[in-house]
Amino acid sequence: MNILYGVAGVGYGHSSRAMLVIRHLEKAGHKVKVISYGDGYRALKDEFDCIEANSLDLVFDKGVVKKRKTVSRNVKNVSKELLNWPKFHRMVRVFKPSVCITDMESIVPIISYWNDIPLISIDNQHALTNLRMKVPFKYLKDYFVAKNIVKRIVKRADKFIVSSFGGAKVRKKGTVVIPPIVRDEVTRLKVKNGKKILVYLSKSDEGSLDVLRDFPEEFVVYGFDKAKKKGNLQFRKRGSFLRDLASCKCVIGTAGFSLMGEAIYLGKPYLAIPLKGQFEQVSNALFLEGAGFGGYCLELNEKDVGNFLYHLGKYRARLEGASFEQGKLFRTIDSCLRKFEGRKVWGTSF
Repeated sequence: MNILYGVAGVGYGHSSRAMLVIRHLEKAGHKVKVISYGDGYRALKDEFDCIEANSLDLVFDKGVVKKRKTVSRNVKNVSKELLNWPKFHRMVRVFKPSVCITDMESIVPIISYWNDIPLISIDNQHALTNLRMKVPFKYLKDYFVAKNIVKRIVKRADKFIVSSFGGAKVRKKGTVVIPPIVRDEVTRLKVKNGKKILVYLSKSDEGSLDVLRDFPEEFVVYGFDKAKKKGNLQFRKRGSFLRDLASCKCVIGTAGFSLMGEAIYLGKPYLAIPLKGQFEQVSNALFLEGAGFGGYCLELNEKDVGNFLYHLGKYRARLEGASFEQGKLFRTIDSCLRKFEGRKVWGTSF
């Protein structure tokens, strides 16, 4: 089958997930053409057949989403993309995709809709729209804003494959929940529970690290791009990150889905600290806490760190009883493709 695959280009979580899926599809004999932009395009273009596009994007300033700048940039991107529609029109006529897949990319769903091509959505963001979650009152406004953004990018699909930490119930028909999708480099790691705690934070959080100096623990710290020892804090650069992730006893870090997924796959309890202004990270932290794999706090503080360390045994027990079987994603995709095989595609109506 010919498959058109749209990949969001903000950060590298989407492209890392897409790499695994595209390799699986190509190994199965399918032909895949990718549409992406930004980080996603740069990560995928050397290995796969890629088209660069302008798509919906988020603008950050010191880790906080800037709403006005986001709107301004997306107006410009949409305007630019309108000029590219003839290019996509020709591509669809020549490539003739039988199935479309999107990972929070906005152009492929439009192509799917206007050409009556089956669409599969694969991401973790649709946990906000397709899974049940308890949202504290103080986050309700941000929750509804984030939920509306997700709906605008991919409102409907023939199948939603949602990656989540587990425990949440499906609220939308046609949704399959899978464990976090983990890179091959992580699945090959040899895991042990050492004595050190891995810390991964943004540079703007360096001042908050003083909280950790009062704990009788050794912390291996990433995210500050330096190699230096200060008391019980050992700052390291990226090169040794996976080794330390596999051997640490737990993780304290930002609430990005990819890192959290890799940590819990390796059985590491996680204290999540969502970046300010990013409700997606807040939602990741809420799902993590709901699954019993760790906790979260809005800023690093002695009380929450102490509480997290005190309950490590409880978190480990939950992690040991959980299933993170990686094959479910590929089985679900293969099942969808078999279902869509032979379905008539009307094509090129836009």
